[in-house]
Amino acid sequence: MPSIFREKIKLNTNIKALTIIGAINFINSIIICVVLYNVIVNNKMEDYGSRTYNAAKVTSRLIDISKVMKYRDTLKIDKEYEEPVKLLDKIKSDLDLRYLYVESWDDSGQRFIIYDATEPGDGVTDSAYNRDLLGHKMIEEEYANQVMTNRDSIDEYRKVNTSYGNTICSYCPLKDENGKNIALVGADMDIQKVMSRINRIVFLITIIIQIFIILFTVLSIYAINFYFSRPLKKIAKIVSNFVNKKHDKINIEPIEFKNIKESDDIGIVASAFNKMMLDVKEYAKHIKDITAEKEQVTAELNVATQIQKSLIPHIFPAFPELEEMDIYAIMQPAQKVGGDFYDFFLLDSEHLAFVIADVSGKGVPAALFMVIAKTLLKNESNSIKDPKKILENVNRQMCQDNNSGMFVTMFFGILDLKTGEVEYSNAGHTKPIGKMQSKSFKEIDIKKQFVLGGMPNLKFKTDKIWMKKGDILFMYTDGISEAQDKNGICWGKENIISALDSLDTDKCDLKFISETVCNKVYDFMGDMPQSDDITMLIIKYNGNENSKRK
Repeated sequence: MPSIFREKIKLNTNIKALTIIGAINFINSIIICVVLYNVIVNNKMEDYGSRTYNAAKVTSRLIDISKVMKYRDTLKIDKEYEEPVKLLDKIKSDLDLRYLYVESWDDSGQRFIIYDATEPGDGVTDSAYNRDLLGHKMIEEEYANQVMTNRDSIDEYRKVNTSYGNTICSYCPLKDENGKNIALVGADMDIQKVMSRINRIVFLITIIIQIFIILFTVLSIYAINFYFSRPLKKIAKIVSNFVNKKHDKINIEPIEFKNIKESDDIGIVASAFNKMMLDVKEYAKHIKDITAEKEQVTAELNVATQIQKSLIPHIFPAFPELEEMDIYAIMQPAQKVGGDFYDFFLLDSEHLAFVIADVSGKGVPAALFMVIAKTLLKNESNSIKDPKKILENVNRQMCQDNNSGMFVTMFFGILDLKTGEVEYSNAGHTKPIGKMQSKSFKEIDIKKQFVLGGMPNLKFKTDKIWMKKGDILFMYTDGISEAQDKNGICWGKENIISALDSLDTDKCDLKFISETVCNKVYDFMGDMPQSDDITMLIIKYNGNENSKRK
């Protein structure tokens, strides 16, 4: 066995180590300060952004809509014009805003000022004494265009705007009694004032951090160098020599120090490294083989995940040219690959086929069975337009050589884009939830039939439902309703319906609906792992002018 290294530890202040670690701590302190600065900036910008939006919102509630409409149409100042402008001046002054104004637009979309609150010293003629700003033209802006076109979804809006100086700019629409957007309240705050406040705070914090780090570095380096640095350098040298050579061709050199007991911290570290090097040499070959095998499996699963994602529609909007309906879907596998799937495709210019399904089991076997089911369904749909016959043919083919005993539940339907008629057949799948000619969602009462892949020569039935303009059909798999919290309680269909009813589906898009349901499911699960695939398919019928319904 090789000779044992012995070294007597002496008191020796390592100036080089002190310099390096001090520099590292200094760099870390700079990083901390930068991160802190960004956090404070983001928080403050969010805070001041909320202030400007609240200012615009409060102003929109205090302004007399009828007077706004009057001055928008006439562009003439009278004795009543002064009162709302003074109100804007007061709000602007109290909230330390740079600009506060009310604007509208003409039939061509040209924006112009109705009221504008300014104060002496702004570089603009004081609006409280000179009202020539009425009708002053404004530059084009995307959010204003949204308001002018009366889009359904107009959320809280704010951004950094450099058009009239470096400001945080927020907007809030004004609506008439019919709910139509007629004007826009804008509130701007000077970013320079915001940043000067932030800089003062960060500067003080930075000084405190730097002083603390300098003191901590000087005191700690002395102790670290005396008790740990030199012994650890020797350990590092021996271990590095071991690491940089082939383990099966090197003799293990035990680590030992004079005047250090095995029960001391350094002695424990040395003993641990001695054992580690022996274990590493013994298991290196096994680890290499296992790692290679695991990397191969992981790579194959990653490829399988990408293949599965590419097999289902994932680009939305799927049919932007179709005005009769909107459709959106998501699938979140519990493992790398899953057994749930959805699909939708046009049979012709007037008929949309759609399906949501759940294969028994999870993982690779379920994913393979899913591919088979999806392929068979689409092949049959190319030549047949009767849901029950399609499912009968798919079931018969899936039962052949199904030695694994797997099966799939499936809800398959065909939507007539012109009439809103949905002809469907349900093979044991969860009943869909719909908002059908009502203000709330409820489970649609349809009959469940036997699953696919279980028994050959099954006969299926076809039923119909009718969708009118604004109706929504929400289809899902049991990975949503049977999601469990830490107490083993399932989320249930009642919570799905409650989540859907909490949304204004006339204003929000289908993607927002699906994300809301998903977020509520994950919030309910908490830290519990996802036990089953989560899949949903949502269809909204927008109607057709030439539709004829029963």
